[in-house]
Amino acid sequence: MKKGLIYGGIALAVIFALNVLVFFAYNRPPDRALFLDPVTHFETEEKVIALTFDDGPTREWTAPLLDLLKEHEVKATFFMIGDNIKENEDIARRAVAEGHQAANHTEHHNRMIYKSPQFIKSDLRNMDGLLKNIEEQDRSFFRPPYGDKMVVLPWMLKQRDMKLVTWDIDPQEQYAESYDPKLIVEQILADVHPGGIIILHDGRRRDPTAFLQVVDDVVTKLKADGYRLVTVKEGLQL
Repeated sequence: MKKGLIYGGIALAVIFALNVLVFFAYNRPPDRALFLDPVTHFETEEKVIALTFDDGPTREWTAPLLDLLKEHEVKATFFMIGDNIKENEDIARRAVAEGHQAANHTEHHNRMIYKSPQFIKSDLRNMDGLLKNIEEQDRSFFRPPYGDKMVVLPWMLKQRDMKLVTWDIDPQEQYAESYDPKLIVEQILADVHPGGIIILHDGRRRDPTAFLQVVDDVVTKLKADGYRLVTVKEGLQL
């Protein structure tokens, strides 16, 4: 009896250790996932780059952002939250109508860690309907909130032939205590390379002025350096 308890404890410890190992190896790193390879960048030497925005659409951030992108004549990819699409459907529709790509960032911005197949299936189905309603034609692009993607999510995306899109240029601006435009721009430009995918956020409840300055400065510099800004879908077709 005592020996059985010891063996049982060892087995549980091994299972726990393996679970922790898999979690840190495959959950948060943007270039790793179980069952499929995340899209972190485009395999190209051409000077193209994707500007992506998470957590919108919002009236305070996304609407003026669309004005700015229109001035620069560039396209971006918006990973939208379903709740925000419902609240700001006109802005979501405008983004698609102006040639930007709308993509899936979950319905309620839940962390996709150890969610059941039923939960994920329902979320994917609901988001597909919301994106279809705003006239997005290709609804196969998904980005998990916070980059969390354990364990069932990647498998279900693969079964649906969906793409798990992450990034390889991240200034971590969403975690900054103070939003310093100059520092954020410097961090982005330091990591720029052909085929890169930049992540920013247009759904944070702050004054959008500094955020718009970041986008304006980054786009201006990229264009001056000969970069062409593309959507994620366009980048994968190169």
